[in-house]
Amino acid sequence: MNIARSICAYIIWIWLGSSLLHGVAHLVAGAPLTPLPPDLTWLGLTIELFFSLAPLVALVLLYTRRIRWGAALLCLSMLIALLWGFGAHFMSSTGDNVMAHATSPAGPAFLITSVLIFIVPWAGLIIGIHIFRLASRQLSERNLGLVPELRTEKDLRHAQAHNSF
Repeated sequence: MNIARSICAYIIWIWLGSSLLHGVAHLVAGAPLTPLPPDLTWLGLTIELFFSLAPLVALVLLYTRRIRWGAALLCLSMLIALLWGFGAHFMSSTGDNVMAHATSPAGPAFLITSVLIFIVPWAGLIIGIHIFRLASRQLSERNLGLVPELRTEKDLRHAQAHNSF
């Protein structure tokens, strides 16, 4: 589980970095920050704020007893980011489409970061599903009594000393 959490942390930080770079590419290319009409800009920015900040909340939850909640939040935010980014950058005919900026000087940066923010959510979604399944399996094994529940460091040291895992 610790390796999966570490991978998850790397993916989330890569996601935040690539989102920031893509935001800069939007500004340099003169692309709108949301594919929605101007009167719905607030909705677009709210959605983008959610899928930018929710992975951080998910990461915190992954290091608490709420692992499945964290994994579910990560999956939800990455799925929304994936659908939003793919629709806006590759399917829509708005100024947010990558082809609208193909000839501009910022076109390559816009395209590369658009592809990056399409790939990284896939990785986040996959690791989120994996962590959710791992946590669910561990919970069911505990409920069946197959794995003893270690509640404190003292219990863990005692179990290690007596090989009673």
